[in-house]
Amino acid sequence: MAEPLIRSISDTARWVAYHRATESERADAIFRDPYARRLAGERGELIAGKLKQNAWAIAVRTYLFDKAILGLLSREPVDMVVNLAAGLDSRPYRLELSPSLKWVEVDLEEILGPKREMLSSERPCCQLDVINQHLGDEAERRRLFSQLNQRAGNVLVVSEGLLGYLDEDKVTSLAADLHGQSHFQYWLAEIVSPKVLKMINRKWEHHFKAANAPMTFAPADWRKFYRDRGWEMVEFEDIAQTAYKMNREPGMMKAFRVVGDIFPSWGAKQAKIWESGVALLRRV
Repeated sequence: MAEPLIRSISDTARWVAYHRATESERADAIFRDPYARRLAGERGELIAGKLKQNAWAIAVRTYLFDKAILGLLSREPVDMVVNLAAGLDSRPYRLELSPSLKWVEVDLEEILGPKREMLSSERPCCQLDVINQHLGDEAERRRLFSQLNQRAGNVLVVSEGLLGYLDEDKVTSLAADLHGQSHFQYWLAEIVSPKVLKMINRKWEHHFKAANAPMTFAPADWRKFYRDRGWEMVEFEDIAQTAYKMNREPGMMKAFRVVGDIFPSWGAKQAKIWESGVALLRRV
């Protein structure tokens, strides 16, 4: 039997890193990640060569998370960032961060171990703490969150590329665990509409299932979903609108936008159906 293209959830991190590398190498790059190609490795390049269509989305998503993190840090006294399922993210090394900021990465040893080795000669811009832990172990997760809560006064939680691989019950449990910590004030989450999830699964579901990592989470009313679980929206950046502004819009989106300009009511309806992006949430 042939080896799956995506062997495990960790391979998706290599895939993402490769597209971050190709974006960084553009003359008009919307961010720079000098570590991405090294972190992606040959496996990341192999996967990206087969699954090409989402390069623009990974680039824009990375840009939006960068923007939201730096924006919040510039205006709020956040003293800790907790990056859940951090994967091959290199923000502690590449963003302009305060040396006093505590940055915690949480993920599996199989992905954080090799990353630690590859970046061993690099110096993070902040106080980086790397924790090997399976976030699916709820008891251990709550214990970890409680410990982190005691170490900081104002925490931002980041979950880029994580929630889509969970089901609604698991996201509800995670939301409750985060809300249970009084100093966890903000949560930066990726939003995927049911329409986008359906399109992703039509193209690549067999790859994700082979890695035991199906994508399932896309609430129809994400604002209500998070509000009902104690988290309200502070900001939202739409990935399609940002792609247009950043000149990263794929052909299908350009066609939709042109038709939407001709038929505004249809365009508004489609924008709502396809609404996806990055949301900054605050505990209530």
